[in-house]
Amino acid sequence: MGLYSSDKIEEVARATDLVALVSLHVDLKRGGVNSWKGLCPFHSEKTPSFTVSPDKGFFHCFGCGVGGDAIKFQMLVSGQSFPEALRELAGRAGVSLPAPDGRDSDPSRPTKAALHEVMKAAQAQFRAWLLGDVGRIARRYLRDRGIGLDIAEQYGLGLAVSGWDHLHRALTRQGFSPLIQREAGLIKERGGDSGGWYDLFRGRIMIPVSDLEGRPTAFAGRTFLPEAEEEEGRNVPKYVNSPATDIYSKGRLLFGLQQARPHIRVGGLAFLVEGYFDLISLAAAGVKPVAAVMGTALTQQQVNLLKGQAKEVFLLFDGDEAGQKAAVRALPLLFNAELDGRVMILPDGHDPDSFIRRHGVEAFYDEADRAPDLADFYVARLKAVHPDSLGGQARMIREVKETLAQVPDEAKGHVLRLRLAESLGLTPELLPLGAAAGPAAPLRRAAAAASSPSAEGVDPLARHFLRHVIIHPECAVLLTDELAEAWPQDRTKPLFDQLRAQWLADGALNPGKLRLDDDSLSSLVSEAALSERTHGPQESATPGREFARKIVFRADKLAYRQLSQAVRQAEASGDRELVKRLVAGLKG
Repeated sequence: MGLYSSDKIEEVARATDLVALVSLHVDLKRGGVNSWKGLCPFHSEKTPSFTVSPDKGFFHCFGCGVGGDAIKFQMLVSGQSFPEALRELAGRAGVSLPAPDGRDSDPSRPTKAALHEVMKAAQAQFRAWLLGDVGRIARRYLRDRGIGLDIAEQYGLGLAVSGWDHLHRALTRQGFSPLIQREAGLIKERGGDSGGWYDLFRGRIMIPVSDLEGRPTAFAGRTFLPEAEEEEGRNVPKYVNSPATDIYSKGRLLFGLQQARPHIRVGGLAFLVEGYFDLISLAAAGVKPVAAVMGTALTQQQVNLLKGQAKEVFLLFDGDEAGQKAAVRALPLLFNAELDGRVMILPDGHDPDSFIRRHGVEAFYDEADRAPDLADFYVARLKAVHPDSLGGQARMIREVKETLAQVPDEAKGHVLRLRLAESLGLTPELLPLGAAAGPAAPLRRAAAAASSPSAEGVDPLARHFLRHVIIHPECAVLLTDELAEAWPQDRTKPLFDQLRAQWLADGALNPGKLRLDDDSLSSLVSEAALSERTHGPQESATPGREFARKIVFRADKLAYRQLSQAVRQAEASGDRELVKRLVAGLKG
């Protein structure tokens, strides 16, 4: 957190619409005056216990205990670090941040807002070309694939016309500089002496990749012209994809998720495919709860986007060796997110696009009903790949250990270990959780502890006092020097120090300004901030003083014991001067 000032961090948190942010992942409903409720995206529940208060700037789940502010929520759902989450939310809210080294950011570098604007303009231009006279062949190509204009509009499909710089000239006329177009991944600089720019996408059906807010962040361009299709064997790629930019990282987005989310929430299931047109063909045929990875291995960040939306995920990867390996790699990712997984291997070498066009929706759902559980699929593959020999069995156990090593939560890891051991006919002792990760085991245990708020290592009396003061801020007058000296040196100390510093500086408490690295303390703050008062302003002082008195009394009692012990040791050693000084301390 030290990269940015507390004022900047507060500015980003204040500028972020917490309800809008959480609504990207949770179906929220009003739960009272200025509060919203929904099913927690971080654990399975049937009764909503996840509460959001935009006025107070906090979310908290009263079921699993996780809580915090907008930045904390972004970190949890995206897997981003604090600086990454802060920069992401700052970009969305239009808040400028200094460079991490303290210098002002390069003023010539386009902002994220500017990149979003040029991408929006590019999508509009691609759309206009598809719907215009120049788009007749492209529209016929889509129609022949069963994709009408309604689906094309729903997914924002467009057309990049043939030629070298049509898009560049169109965007330049709209006032977008070549620098912005280049940084958005839309154009490239010509080599040689001639200079100038040329379009990255030419003569292709354009598929926008949007974030959960519906903003285009990247494009995939697919060949469709007969001459290009014929030249595919001569290094003409079927797809050209946007490069990584400041607003696009393909491992953190799922194509089509923005359109699929309402349908995923209704049925609790999601289909995950590998190709753009696999998804679009399914959607055109009526299979709506479908999202796609984009030419890369499935990541934990992508799986986490489905948390709180789906309960069961159907993997429709290719049935070849690479596709089966991809399904196996998804096992720990889905398990970490508490999502059930099933694997659909379509018959006769079909991919989702060809299957749905030939056999229809009913046959597709029949295949889904027959899809095996992901863990069962994993076990069957292990048995098929590894021969029933000593070497084969040893390799199989090593592979299972590697899978278990990717499940940091010990309770979840234990459940998966027992399931796999039973299915493989092994004793659980052959699959020890700790040995699976070797030197990284302590890090995994630390990560699991951090992700599950706990009172371990926290003095209960100190915790009760802090919670009382946050709920009843008028009790901040009890944050005295005497209490500071008596405060236990445990995990609550940073929270006490920050609250006391606020009181001394401002004469008031503002929980929204607290910055805590300890998740259990963040949970304590969010829970207290969203809790109802238990006492009126006049009555709250009595329990607050009692908590403080007990903390001071306990510290004094401990100090007296230690001093008495020191006196006995000084007497035993014959040091009379030390005895006199210590006795004076006892009397004082």
